[in-house]
Amino acid sequence: MLNLIKSDLYKALHMKSFYVCGFLCIFCAIINTIGMGENTVIPFCDILGLAGSPLLTLFVAIFSALFVVSEYKRGYIKNIAGNIPDKAMLMFSKLTINAVVLLIYFAILLISGFLFNELSYTISYRAFTAEQYVYQALILLLLNFAVVALITMISVGAQGNSGACVTMAILISGSFMAQTVQMIVFLFQYNGMIDKDFDITKYFATTYINTFASGYSPESVDMALILGGSYIVLSTVLTILHLKKKDI
Repeated sequence: MLNLIKSDLYKALHMKSFYVCGFLCIFCAIINTIGMGENTVIPFCDILGLAGSPLLTLFVAIFSALFVVSEYKRGYIKNIAGNIPDKAMLMFSKLTINAVVLLIYFAILLISGFLFNELSYTISYRAFTAEQYVYQALILLLLNFAVVALITMISVGAQGNSGACVTMAILISGSFMAQTVQMIVFLFQYNGMIDKDFDITKYFATTYINTFASGYSPESVDMALILGGSYIVLSTVLTILHLKKKDI
């Protein structure tokens, strides 16, 4: 398993998309500091929120899709599947690499955002306690990883269709998919087919990513943890079931 992870990590770190997305993280952190007054006070929760914002979701989701799809295009998954005791190891290796990349991009956005804002403005830490900042960061990381697990599942199912995988990564991470489903549910509610009190948005990870990107939200913690955990477990189980098929 360790050798498989090392091999995947080596390949991931030698992909152009890894560095392109990393550069875009820095670029977005710079753009985020432009256009404010000299005496602007930036809450630290906003900097932390930028690091775990939908921008992070987008870049990691795109990289994850390209990374998994490239494995199919090179025939790597089919070759290695016959040389390991359990095909589930393929999934855990991919998720481990995605988690590493997620942490790297999070760190890039956080450090870049902090440095550029520190140089240009005043950063305030009064909004929340140190413990709450840690909770905010951890929940954002969990939710982003949940979306990445979903993208990994879709990419494994697509088996080499990079265009479809990247498109889905953009639609899901950018909340377009959630908004589309919300609109469909609204139409059903308008026609009396669904209860008007039903809120579909609370079942999307991107909803809570947007919430915690604005700061620590204690009333949303439980649902965010449950939803994030559910996404990860279901996506992992479904992907493993697919990988265990003979026609992988």
